Amino acid sequence: MSALPRLFAVFVPLAGLTTTLVAQESDSGGSLIIQDSPSSLSEPVSSAPVIAPMKLEIARRDLRNFLLDEEALAPYRSGEGLAESLSDVFVIGSHGVPRAIFWDPLACRLLGVLDLDAPVPPAETPKVAEETDQAEPDEDAPEQETPPAAPPSPYLMLAAGPAPLSGSVGSRGTPRYFGFRLVAGMPEFLYTVGALTIEERLWLEDEGRVLKQRFSVREAPQGIRLTFPEAWKPRLSAAVGTWKENVLTVSPEESGEVILTYQLTDAAPESAASTESSASQ
Repeated sequence: MSALPRLFAVFVPLAGLTTTLVAQESDSGGSLIIQDSPSSLSEPVSSAPVIAPMKLEIARRDLRNFLLDEEALAPYRSGEGLAESLSDVFVIGSHGVPRAIFWDPLACRLLGVLDLDAPVPPAETPKVAEETDQAEPDEDAPEQETPPAAPPSPYLMLAAGPAPLSGSVGSRGTPRYFGFRLVAGMPEFLYTVGALTIEERLWLEDEGRVLKQRFSVREAPQGIRLTFPEAWKPRLSAAVGTWKENVLTVSPEESGEVILTYQLTDAAPESAASTESSASQ
């Protein structure tokens, strides 16, 4: 069963499907560009896979806002302070993979990864108002069982804190999304933040156990700084740059291609320790 239809059995959208794409390489071997506004784009040059390791399914949906962090929610706050719905969010998955990846063109960031096999949290039971005249407790009555703990969040990753590039020189201002393209079957999102022009690509590897993310900032004379939620760091490694806690600093020479790897399955303790050791070097 396809991952995306399964998603909506767990997570009810607010509106019907807006756009559905199956990522495929164009006949010419180049990239398919789908833009919200006209722009001049050069063909990307990258050391990322020439062909997507997994065939991806891409949809755009209006969803209820599932973010919890106040800073991540800020772009969606209405004038009354209410968190508005997520509009035209990209939902990425692959057939037979129990994962759904969310990328939002308003905030221009990866919102999270949903585990489609996670148990659905039960609906809350309304509390009954207590009576004013209560009977004396019966000492011989059996002790009441402790209610079961709530199931863990179905989200393997959930956006929190500032946007990834907000700490970079020249990134002041609101992100402006202007389109996306399919590069060898992988979605690549195109946007600007302040003076920076960014290409951000996402794809899956290892039968959906690994999520890859590629940032490309071609004109960053002072390099870039990428900030990630602290909860993501144990899953995360980078091909270039230097880590300081959850912030990755990348030199100007390496800012043209930053490839990040997220382990979407729980690693064994030895593997996790090895990953953390290598990332700190």
